[in-house]
Amino acid sequence: MKKAVVVITVLFWAVIIFFTVMGETIFFDWCPQVTMASSVYTRLEDGTEAKLIPKTGLFEGKYVYTVNRMPGFSAEICTLERHEVTVEEYNDDFYVATSDMSGISRIIGLCENGEPGDGVRVNVKEGSVGFDAYW
Repeated sequence: MKKAVVVITVLFWAVIIFFTVMGETIFFDWCPQVTMASSVYTRLEDGTEAKLIPKTGLFEGKYVYTVNRMPGFSAEICTLERHEVTVEEYNDDFYVATSDMSGISRIIGLCENGEPGDGVRVNVKEGSVGFDAYW
């Protein structure tokens, strides 16, 4: 009986130590990974400016997502916020926004390792090559 208690105690503490050391890494690896898109505008034929949205940044044909950042205990917590927009096709890589996007500044351009949704926690891939490299 004494050996069983010792084995269970050792296993318990091994699990506690493992998740203390590796918990944050595991959490961020399992979160959806997002890359931010640049704020790119184009001048349309009628002389007005409109925002370009990468085709990978438009979800379900009508939603874009922005990242809300909040301070956490040991790291910054990033969650997604959904915005409905109307778009028209611009070229092979971009849509042009036809709705008012004045309050929407930095949208996600790419979401990997999961599906975006309103309030979903994500990991913003800082320093990764995103759409900023093209402009």
